[in-house]
Amino acid sequence: MPTKTSVKVAGVFQDIHGLYVKESGIWRPIRRAYVKVAGVWQLVFGTVSTSNVFSVGTVDWTVPDGVYSVTLVGSGGGGGGGRGDSGASNDGPGYGGGGSNLITVGPTAVTPGQVISVTVGAAGAAGGTNNIGVAGGTTSVTTLSFSALGGGGGGIGNTPGAAGGVGRNGANNGGYPAGGTSTNGGANGGNGGPYQSNGLGFGTAGQAGKLTISWVA
Repeated sequence: MPTKTSVKVAGVFQDIHGLYVKESGIWRPIRRAYVKVAGVWQLVFGTVSTSNVFSVGTVDWTVPDGVYSVTLVGSGGGGGGGRGDSGASNDGPGYGGGGSNLITVGPTAVTPGQVISVTVGAAGAAGGTNNIGVAGGTTSVTTLSFSALGGGGGGIGNTPGAAGGVGRNGANNGGYPAGGTSTNGGANGGNGGPYQSNGLGFGTAGQAGKLTISWVA
């Protein structure tokens, strides 16, 4: 909610909807105004944009006072690359994991003091002794209808893995052998492992998911 400022005109308080300053003969709008109270600067007019960046895992987030809508931007984790192999049917480097899509939801309504569960998806692990790369974790805020799936894990040598998550915007998802690259800022997939005669050409992990919640108050 924007800060509300009033002035007294003819004995009646009236709301201010705009402040201007004259510069070089031109009136220009003021975006924010502050006053110093007890040594502390306080906003008396305008708005301030704020954001909270979340890391991998699940946490409860409490909506700050004065916040009635938020915008969410995030992606699931990138898929891990598959293992390179030297077997008869899987001879060659592993496939890369899928990249994930960066998704935006909002502005969406919230209530000050509301407690919201936030989950940020982990990076998909590389295909080591388990061969196939692990899919990236899902980033989700169920209460606010936000869900960004992770990229799929890459397959073992010469075997295609899964593509990136639903709604993805990744190039070369489940590629051979490079990992999928998100083209809009999501998490990239890991690369497939190189061919090795001993079958131990391990892939690399994908990138971790991410989430930012922003608001204006």
